[in-house]
Formats: sequence, structure tokens, C-alpha cells
Amino acid sequence: MTYPKGYTPPSAGDRGGERIRGGKKRLRARNTAIVLLVIFSLFIIMIVAGSATKSSRSPSPPSQSAAMMETTSESESGDDNESSCDSSYPDVCIPSYPPDLNCADVSEKRFSVIGSDPHGFDGDYDDIGCKS
Repeated sequence: MTYPKGYTPPSAGDRGGERIRGGKKRLRARNTAIVLLVIFSLFIIMIVAGSATKSSRSPSPPSQSAAMMETTSESESGDDNESSCDSSYPDVCIPSYPPDLNCADVSEKRFSVIGSDPHGFDGDYDDIGCKS
């Protein structure tokens, strides 16, 4: 093999090549350590953010039966709140969605259904809810 003029290939006893390879190993180890440090830092941030989110959550919403009890107690007291009644059911006062109510959850039967029917009381789409 011929080399360019003025170039001398390293001899077997020359440690220059080993120094370069060793430097690459150190550089690779340093880069690996940096990557691991970044991953660990992100993991810690996620844990701290998750615990902060859990502590700031609001209490769970009341169950359907609790909402029905509130609606019943309001109507029994004679203090009907028209804004809590869904406009899809003009003949009766049924609370707006949510909670999702079924015909078994309301005492009224065979009432008018107009519009979107959020509770799904009019299954056959004839504008009359809870026939049975």
C-alpha cells in the first residue's frame, strides 16, 4: 500500500491510536450518563406532577340517586327551579343530563319529548317518553 508523501503510518508501538479509541469510549460513557440523568430527571418530574394533580382533584360527583333525591326534595318543597328542568321534556320537570336517567328513575309516564332527548326516554321516536 502506498501512502501520500510526508505521511508516516503509526507503528505498532505507537499509542496514539489507543488514545483516540479510549477518548471515544470516555465520550460514549459521558453521553450515556447524560442521557440517563435526563431520563431520571423526567421521571422525577412526572412523579411530582402526578402527585400534585391527585391532590388538586375535586371530590367525585354525587351519584344518580343522590341527584334524584335533590330534585325530588326541591319539587316537594314547592320551590321548582325551572332552570334545572330539561327543555326536551316540556310537560314534566326532569333534570338535565347528567345524570343519565332511565324511565325507572322518573315517576312520570307518557310525557312529551321534543328535540334531542338526552336521557333517551323516547326509544321509538314518536315524541312520547316512558310509555311502559
